[in-house]
Amino acid sequence: MKIKKSLVFLAVFMVSVLAFSGCSGNGGNNLKSKTDFSLNEEATLKTLKITAVAIEESQGEEYFEPEDGNTFVGVKFEIENTSSEAINISSLLQFSASADDVMLEYSFNAAIAFDDGTLDGTVNPGKKLIGWYAVEVNEDWETLEIKFVEDILYENKYITFTFNN
Repeated sequence: MKIKKSLVFLAVFMVSVLAFSGCSGNGGNNLKSKTDFSLNEEATLKTLKITAVAIEESQGEEYFEPEDGNTFVGVKFEIENTSSEAINISSLLQFSASADDVMLEYSFNAAIAFDDGTLDGTVNPGKKLIGWYAVEVNEDWETLEIKFVEDILYENKYITFTFNN
């Protein structure tokens, strides 16, 4: 009986801790104040600095081409780890994109067109991860937005990089 009470107490305690951790003064938001960035603007987060350093279009090659009427757009990012621990970066979990208010999926075919690397890997303290986030968009796109979430536990706390064609 004591074990059941202890387990119930522990479960209630853990739920409370998790619930209240999201109620801190900044709501889990690691941003200083600015949340919208463009090319070559550095976003300083709690454990990372992230900068979009280039944007390019590509028609791919051979077997990895966009559908008719579309183009590949890649944005090259530099992500610097400013913490004292290694940090894992995932393009599938931490990035999302839209063009002209249409949600886009990460494109592996587009990623192949930008062969300088992806944004997937472990970044050691004081080191950088440099790579491309790539999508397939309508060739007449006007505005591309790429959102980045530093901490996937607080998915609603993101920064946005906006690019105009």
